[in-house]
Amino acid sequence: MEMTNKRYKAVIKWLDTGNIDWVVLKIGDIGEDDDDIFFYLESEKEIESFKKEGSHEWVIINIEEENSYGEEQ
Repeated sequence: MEMTNKRYKAVIKWLDTGNIDWVVLKIGDIGEDDDDIFFYLESEKEIESFKKEGSHEWVIINIEEENSYGEEQ
């Protein structure tokens, strides 16, 4: 099974402070130019677990896939 590289823009809420942050999540290999990646996911199914409050330190409030791998063409 081929590993896909998908990037997502997400809004998360930290459960300890309630702070809201914009972050970039990625499904795929770790790259040398991935300094902007907040968290790596194993699959799209894992996104659903991060939407459930209490299962992690933060919860996804909103998430959208980036169209062009986040770069201008």
